[in-house]
Amino acid sequence: MFYEVSALLIEAKAIEFRRILKDGTIRQENPDGREICESMMRARFQDSGRVHWTQASFSSEPLKYEIDSVYRHYFEDIQVSEVEGHISFHGPMFMDHLLVLELQELGHIPRQGEER
Repeated sequence: MFYEVSALLIEAKAIEFRRILKDGTIRQENPDGREICESMMRARFQDSGRVHWTQASFSSEPLKYEIDSVYRHYFEDIQVSEVEGHISFHGPMFMDHLLVLELQELGHIPRQGEER
């Protein structure tokens, strides 16, 4: 089964989330770490502040493991609905958005509305 997921990123945890996505911490989690990573690579960030992605799940409670183990730590207002298959959303890649947030935190690029 496939599910569309929409959620609000907890920006204070964005850098940590990017780190564990990139360093293999999440990918190694069983049973669905790999699917979580692949879903985040497909995810898109919207101007509304919401992140949208699709994800496969074959458990009796859709995405329960993923939400309980990972997503609830990094997102708020998580909404899930069943869909026919993967959907291509518009907007910047979510992983690029996380990189921008990290570079802003490190002072390498100005935050939106800031001047250098």
